[in-house]
Amino acid sequence: MPSLPTDFHSATLVGDAIFIIGGLGYRHQRMPGMTRVYKLLLDSMRIEAVPTHGEAPGWIYQHEACLAGDGRTIVVSRGERWFGEQCLTPENIDDWSLDTVTGEWRRLTRRPWQRWAMRRADGKGNRLMSMRLAHSLRKYKHLNLPTIEGLGDAPDFEALDLLYRIDETVAPPVQEAVGEMYAVVMDGVTLRFKEGNLHVEAIVEGALEPDRLHALRQATLALLARIEEAPWVMEDLPREPDTVG
Repeated sequence: MPSLPTDFHSATLVGDAIFIIGGLGYRHQRMPGMTRVYKLLLDSMRIEAVPTHGEAPGWIYQHEACLAGDGRTIVVSRGERWFGEQCLTPENIDDWSLDTVTGEWRRLTRRPWQRWAMRRADGKGNRLMSMRLAHSLRKYKHLNLPTIEGLGDAPDFEALDLLYRIDETVAPPVQEAVGEMYAVVMDGVTLRFKEGNLHVEAIVEGALEPDRLHALRQATLALLARIEEAPWVMEDLPREPDTVG
């Protein structure tokens, strides 16, 4: 059995073996740029590491994997990619394939989507989750529910309602089924915003015109500052390291 944990990995049946790809693992055991692959042999229930080469997705987890029609290639998509202790962990927006016979990784897409991240200028955690919970509980005031701490006397719910839109002509964002992800359509392009405790990651699934992109960024920063009563700044996503199997 491998000594490293394989939480948040994928498991794909290929012939008489299950291929286990990726995983989050303990912080001190993660290796940026490396993609772990193991194979569980069903006849002996023995698990072994699979040597790989080519352009791999790196340290990926919470992803999806499916077997291609050829019966030997696994396609990996979505999930998150870990680039290091001091780096953001962005969503994986590309697709990758692993040939289970040759061990070769191939990158299938290189989507030129516009992406950026935002955080409080002081580096402190944000209160977006608490704000959204308090907002949803307003309809139950008659139940005398406990007050959510840390929001002050008058939380700016108006700013929360306008978040991720340039103005009210853009339809409100819709929360996706999994995680704190909010999607909105602007100028015919889908935008998604992933809210974390420290950062908000923005993904434009395509490209907005420069002036519209600038307006959206500035409007979002201003609204986040109103919600938090503290300035926010933009932060670049990490550059991709050289990847190895």
